[in-house]
Amino acid sequence: MILVGNGASAADRDLGEVIDSFETIVRFSWFWIEGFEEKVGTRTDIWATTIYCQKRLAENSFSRVIAHSWEWDPDKCKTFRLIQGAFPEVEKTKRETIREMSDFIDLEKTYTFSTGAIMTWIFLQDREPLTLTGFDWAKGILGRHHYGDKQSRGGIHDPDLEFTFFDKLKQQNQIKFL
Repeated sequence: MILVGNGASAADRDLGEVIDSFETIVRFSWFWIEGFEEKVGTRTDIWATTIYCQKRLAENSFSRVIAHSWEWDPDKCKTFRLIQGAFPEVEKTKRETIREMSDFIDLEKTYTFSTGAIMTWIFLQDREPLTLTGFDWAKGILGRHHYGDKQSRGGIHDPDLEFTFFDKLKQQNQIKFL
């Protein structure tokens, strides 16, 4: 399994064929493929998302969709309900996951981890190690938030805490970078 982040570094190398060789490919929210195929590959098996996008759901045959928001009650989460209308098997992230992750890096309170970090933790429960690419904060790289646009990083995530989380996973040989 490979998790393909949206970080600007994803467009730095021609890894499309290598990425497509993985059995399972996970992408996030506003991922881009068109125009970046040589860089990031062509398939998406699992979509982990904070957004609802009817076009994305219609154009892909995801085997799994996982919705993440900071509204923990699925009945109150608009994104989850919209996705569920198009993909009834959609899963919802759980608050307990965030608590586990915060405990893992010895935080006193829960932290607003990125969707990429949350999915890394979730998928590590199934198998290890995971391969990651395009996870700039995990490698201590700052800059544009996404390779496919000019979006800057918002204020909800702390790149230093993200780096601490990923660095500990790397030291424990639970993740590796492409």
